[in-house]
Amino acid sequence: MQKEKLPYLIKRISGESDEPAFNELMRYYYPGLLSFANSILADRALAEEVIQDIFVQIWENKKTLPAINNLSNYLYRAVKYACFAELTKKKRIHYGDLGESLVMAYTKSDSKILSEESLKHITAAINKLPPRCQLIFRLIKDEGLKYSEVASILDISVKTVEAQMTIALRALSESLKAVFPEYRDKFFSKKSGSS
Repeated sequence: MQKEKLPYLIKRISGESDEPAFNELMRYYYPGLLSFANSILADRALAEEVIQDIFVQIWENKKTLPAINNLSNYLYRAVKYACFAELTKKKRIHYGDLGESLVMAYTKSDSKILSEESLKHITAAINKLPPRCQLIFRLIKDEGLKYSEVASILDISVKTVEAQMTIALRALSESLKAVFPEYRDKFFSKKSGSS
């Protein structure tokens, strides 16, 4: 699904209670939200429950969807707070590194123009990143969030986000320049994204 289709889906969901539109919206966000929740909870089943509960709440309050300015930011914040509430219930809050078990689900729309082989190399390189780097890279590159939004969601500084993205982009450059020699001169371009 193209991100440009989101306003259409939101209109269909909020105005007409369109279940197929809601299912499409859920399919679009579910993999990223699940990876994010699982990185906090380290419990896939519980992460799935948290995501399902949030989508049930979205459906129940669908009339308010058009009032949400940035749905990605809203959903990631909702997941973050729901996960922390679950951890508090279990009395096992972990403030250290987010996501030992983060599974990268690289599903960028640009991937359509990449061969399956190339996509495997890119996904493998991303999966080699440290967990927090992976998470920040995904939120910025896959979800299109700004550096400041990611900093807010993860309760870290924008400088930390910038540093993690620099680490991620350098590591990816090193991993991929051997695989894609034709792009070798482009691998060391300046970071993209904004705060």
